[in-house]
Amino acid sequence: MQSPGSNPGIPEQAEIEFKEQWNRAKPGTKHKIGFLQLRDGGRLAVFPHREWNPPLDEKRLCVLFPVRNAAIAAPVGGIPAEERVEDELPPAPRHARTVYRGDLDPLADLDFADVPDEVRRDLAAHIGSKVSLVYDALSELDELVRSLNPEHEVE
Repeated sequence: MQSPGSNPGIPEQAEIEFKEQWNRAKPGTKHKIGFLQLRDGGRLAVFPHREWNPPLDEKRLCVLFPVRNAAIAAPVGGIPAEERVEDELPPAPRHARTVYRGDLDPLADLDFADVPDEVRRDLAAHIGSKVSLVYDALSELDELVRSLNPEHEVE
């Protein structure tokens, strides 16, 4: 994801109206998407920020964050509390791997003999939420690498 205004072909802000559309990446599911008519005659796909559940069929002034051949939108002034969506699960890893005993309890290899179970559970939950942030950072890194090597990108 790039900074707003960093792509000269994509405006920093625009009025976006979201519709529901079948998600080709996940058959059988729908997602919200908007389109922006660009000055060069093309159309830009605009997806809502992952923490935003925008109302359908209602134009909203949004800040646009360019991403490859699309953009991520967030409402100007921030996401209203009634439209905020919390991430329930961290994204699945891109590649399957072997599950080890320590994966079931992130604190299994540490010595917590004198630490109460409640503190251990809180710490494990905190570590789990940080793993989600790591997945996001890796996804952004992947997008950056792809943008630096466009000849290797598959559409």
